[in-house]
Amino acid sequence: MQQVLAQVKTELTHKALVDMKKSLEVQIKAAEASFILFVRTVVSIIVYFNALPQFGHRLFWSVLVVLIVAMVIVCFGVIVLKVVPEMLMRLRQECDRIISILNGQRTPEQGS
Repeated sequence: MQQVLAQVKTELTHKALVDMKKSLEVQIKAAEASFILFVRTVVSIIVYFNALPQFGHRLFWSVLVVLIVAMVIVCFGVIVLKVVPEMLMRLRQECDRIISILNGQRTPEQGS
């Protein structure tokens, strides 16, 4: 277990975590742009439904449901992309703490 924790500690360097956070910002921006596009599409579908008599109820509701599901998926994806770097930073901190306990060193939480 100590070897696995040491390997996690060496793989999850602070620089790697910062680089990952920066690279995920691009995907977050793209997801936010997609969400805005979906909102605009919902507005345009509502306008078409009210303006065109040929635009049926089935088409309206099916498109609206698909767009709402896509918006929920995008929201969930953004939440995951924002949480993953923080979770990995916390994992690294816990690995450091566990390794120091296994090596017999005192941690700041244990006091003097």
